[in-house]
Amino acid sequence: MTTIHEGFLIFFMIFGASQIIYGLIYLLKKNGLTLAKKHYQFLLPNATDKQIKNKIYTILLTGIAFFILAIQAYFSQQFPVVLATLVLVLFVLSAAVDAFRYKRWQAIVVFLIDAALLATFLIFT
Repeated sequence: MTTIHEGFLIFFMIFGASQIIYGLIYLLKKNGLTLAKKHYQFLLPNATDKQIKNKIYTILLTGIAFFILAIQAYFSQQFPVVLATLVLVLFVLSAAVDAFRYKRWQAIVVFLIDAALLATFLIFT
């Protein structure tokens, strides 16, 4: 495993863990839905509870995917380029769906940042 792979693994682990923590907080706290609405207000200003819950589930699943990827690579000491690419592509597709669904400049910026992450990954691995 190269230093670049290790850097991506650290990012994947931290990002995945943070997504899992936020997702669980939003799902398990009594006022979790209110917190999520406040947090994603820039993206979904008039969101229904169902839309917010879908966003929370997406966050949680994304976090689990990144975290499992990082843990698997750490213990096997091999960087799974194909699996990492698949997880990143799904992550970018999720952001693209949000950008097209909500048609807000903030969602488009999030998509562009995620796409830049994927491009960086593809260039350096």
